[in-house]
Amino acid sequence: MSPKTAAVNATVGLRDRNKAKRRDAILDSTMALLAELPIANVTIDRIAAHAELAPATVYNLMGSREEVMAACINRVLDGVVDRLLVIDIDA
Repeated sequence: MSPKTAAVNATVGLRDRNKAKRRDAILDSTMALLAELPIANVTIDRIAAHAELAPATVYNLMGSREEVMAACINRVLDGVVDRLLVIDIDA
């Protein structure tokens, strides 16, 4: 692999990791806001402010408010499934 190819691969990996961190920050912020506010008051602008991101970043990474909420639901369900998988049903 050439040094230029390695540098491009490293940049792409870093970019993907940074996107993942921002997505996690968006979901963490949404979950925190949902714990504090009625769902109707959890807006993209509030999510972005809480995550210290621009609203456009939230739209670009996650999509609409409904898509952010669906991603939060999926995160919660994934956590429930993970916890259920470690339960010993014979205990």
